[in-house]
Amino acid sequence: MTAGVLPTTAEAVEDGWGVIDGGATRTLGSVQAIEAVMKKNLAKHGQSGIQGVDVMNRPVFGFADSGEARCVSTVDLGLQANGQDGKLRVHALNKGTGPILISVSTLRTLGAVIDFEHDMMVLRRLDARKIIPLRRSTTGHQLMNLTEDLFRDARAAKAEVPSLSSYVLAEE
Repeated sequence: MTAGVLPTTAEAVEDGWGVIDGGATRTLGSVQAIEAVMKKNLAKHGQSGIQGVDVMNRPVFGFADSGEARCVSTVDLGLQANGQDGKLRVHALNKGTGPILISVSTLRTLGAVIDFEHDMMVLRRLDARKIIPLRRSTTGHQLMNLTEDLFRDARAAKAEVPSLSSYVLAEE
């Protein structure tokens, strides 16, 4: 994707990006989106990034249209964050061509603080002093590159970014 040009969601999927989705309870993605990340990783890094596949872990997801779908497997996708190896657990859905949806559960585990106005995010549990710029798609989704170090384009913060709870006044 060219800097400054907003990609469609389909282009983002093809290029190995995930969508920040605070409405998703667990991280999931279409088999097509997972395969796109694998192909991109292979081209960039010489390996697919897949650390494991669990064909027994097949949760059922409910969707806004009242439909349900059972996943075909759960994939552990290797990631880099601040030069450290990590993984993202993605439930694989063999239905449609949707993106990998980075869930509220994953974001909570990482201590994410997201600035929707300026498309920035801090992963406080990984590094509370680095601000990660997020791309935006043509439909307004915030995107995260799953094939590069999450902190690759991060900017240094003046100080640690605290939890918003630290700003709440104590009740008397």
